[in-house]
Amino acid sequence: MTTDFTQITLIVNALRISYVVFIVILLTWFSYDKLNWFDYEKSASGDNVVSFNGHPLCMSLAWIVLMSEGIVAWRYYEGNLGLSHGLAKSIHTSLQYSAVLIMSIGLAIIFKNHGDKNINHMYSAHSWMGMFVVGAMVFQILLATYAFLFTKYERFKMRVLVWHRYGGLVIYLGGIATICMGFQEKQGWISCSDGSNYCPEKIIPAVLTVNALLVAMLASAVFIHEEDPMSTVAVGEKITLLTNAVITT
Repeated sequence: MTTDFTQITLIVNALRISYVVFIVILLTWFSYDKLNWFDYEKSASGDNVVSFNGHPLCMSLAWIVLMSEGIVAWRYYEGNLGLSHGLAKSIHTSLQYSAVLIMSIGLAIIFKNHGDKNINHMYSAHSWMGMFVVGAMVFQILLATYAFLFTKYERFKMRVLVWHRYGGLVIYLGGIATICMGFQEKQGWISCSDGSNYCPEKIIPAVLTVNALLVAMLASAVFIHEEDPMSTVAVGEKITLLTNAVITT
């Protein structure tokens, strides 16, 4: 399949602009007095508590930025930028593992914050869905690592490949949805100084939610634009991309 360079490049550039804008808006939101940047918070006893804001920042960097770029890296780097398959695959893998690392830090921050402030853990749909997609993402990455790097059973790779491509996209979109739920939950805890529902601290989470949905739409467009029909021969060709070996079908 020959990819139109101009069309896919426009989509990729729009995706990158959208997640850079997202992070800028997120950091701007943290700068308001009610959000307190990354300053320590206070527990009921008056002790310093790690800032809650580290949690949305880490989860946004992991899902909005690194995983989105991981979708781009898989075939755009090789098919459109001329990188070798091995290098493109290494970048894709590195981005996903980096996302898991930062995601783990984000989870540690929120559990530490809630624990020190005596707030119950896992009390909302956001937290339940968050743990589900995190667990699914870790399973997805470990399974792919084993299948594509440590086993030579091509039929097993063929089966994993379908899950890795389509299951991975579903998990990614589930993570974006979870982030949107988190911003809406946080919005409900913020009150405007004038008693209204219209102040920057309360409106920006809604802007971030819309921006996150835009990122998800553009990342999905990159995935769909570069997708081949899943015929038997095409599956064999895709395994060749993953293994650097010629597979006959």
